[in-house]
Amino acid sequence: MNPRGLLGHSGVRAALAGLVVATAFAAWTAGRALRIDPVPPIPPPTVALAGGVAGTATRKPADLQDAVDNDPFSPDRTPGQPYRLPGEPDPRSADPVVEPEKPVLLGTAVSADGRSFAVLQMGDGRAVSRYVGDTIGVYKVRTIDRARVVLASPTGKRVDVNAAKPEL
Repeated sequence: MNPRGLLGHSGVRAALAGLVVATAFAAWTAGRALRIDPVPPIPPPTVALAGGVAGTATRKPADLQDAVDNDPFSPDRTPGQPYRLPGEPDPRSADPVVEPEKPVLLGTAVSADGRSFAVLQMGDGRAVSRYVGDTIGVYKVRTIDRARVVLASPTGKRVDVNAAKPEL
């Protein structure tokens, strides 16, 4: 069969056209892959001034002799005061801890732009709108979600307040 006769078939012509397009695309891709973008200039280095370094707080050196004297791994060691989280009451304290009154959450309006607010009420007082960072009573508003507000007590304790469900 004559090679010129093969070009007369539409399938062979389509395959050759596809080969030409694929070769052109491969050449273009290789050219883009081998091209190196210019590197932007870096800013000049900055030098810290002595005043800025001197103003930083220094850490108190560890008292190694105290650690050796109070061997924490000794089998006859009696531990001192246990660690407590911020806002956690002292278990050895005889005074009962009185929790401040929690506000009632009447509703929330959640916004994508960060201007969400909650409508809260303290006891028999009037309802007020509060944003994140505002205070109500002794509590500070930390986050506002749909039908839920997270508050922080003065001792740092996290308080979750959910919206009351209406009775039908």
